[in-house]
Amino acid sequence: MPKVGSSFSSKIREWISCANKNAEVFTSDGQTVFCNACGKHIVCDRKSQLDQHMKTVEIIKKLETQNMLLSESFCIISELEEKINIIPGLKGATLKAKLNDIFSKNKGLELLRKINLVLLGETKAVDLDKV
Repeated sequence: MPKVGSSFSSKIREWISCANKNAEVFTSDGQTVFCNACGKHIVCDRKSQLDQHMKTVEIIKKLETQNMLLSESFCIISELEEKINIIPGLKGATLKAKLNDIFSKNKGLELLRKINLVLLGETKAVDLDKV
């Protein structure tokens, strides 16, 4: 007996049920997926697109955690940079440009990066006037 293909709406329900085990992160009307964590509609023709968005949501939640060490925060930022850098095509280029724009406008972030290097023992001093 031949295999019967499942409808797209049933695939979406299956995909989001995996992500919604602990909390309702995604909702769907059967055609589109809405991320409750970031308040955006997610384009997902494949499960991998939903998985990638879920990883991004998890990274953002980690960064919002209070009482986190500075080194832990920079590990998460580095992980986010790495994931964005491997996204192919126009979307990847757009995200890289946005991330670089955010970093270039946030001079405090560069200062924190330098302070983190001192705390990790990778450098001995930071010239605060050159930040």
